[in-house]
Amino acid sequence: MVTTPRHRLTRTSRRHDQTGLALLDVLLGMAIFALIAVIAVQSMAMFRSRAYVTGASSDAQQLATGIESYLTDNSTVPDAITVGPADSDPDTVTTGDLGVNLTNNNSLHRYTVNGPNYTFCVLHMSDTDVDGWVFYNSVGGAIADSDTGAPGPFDADDSPCGP
Repeated sequence: MVTTPRHRLTRTSRRHDQTGLALLDVLLGMAIFALIAVIAVQSMAMFRSRAYVTGASSDAQQLATGIESYLTDNSTVPDAITVGPADSDPDTVTTGDLGVNLTNNNSLHRYTVNGPNYTFCVLHMSDTDVDGWVFYNSVGGAIADSDTGAPGPFDADDSPCGP
């Protein structure tokens, strides 16, 4: 009788002897990492948009305070306001004259006066796109509306912050 060595008769699994990661494990890890990265990027964009609206809200509140101070000093609200530093021209009222320095990329838009009441919008623009906007109405004494992106149909005349 011929005997065979015992190690030849038993099969050992090569899988238990391997110490590295399988290709499937690496691909699964990369997919999870990519999913987390996509969620993080979307969240950052949302927070950035909210920050634009918050900055515009702050500027709108400062403008309203400046206009109210102007009303107290002159018994009327300014007919027009231009964005710029304070100047000595009594015929021109600037944001600087009101004590307001608008945040970068924010602008005063559609300032209208109706007796002692006034409305205006503060827009945050990047290039030609509106990232956030705030509509202020002095009748309510507060911000009446705000949002990210363009306000409604931005080119519509009935939009509070339209052209």
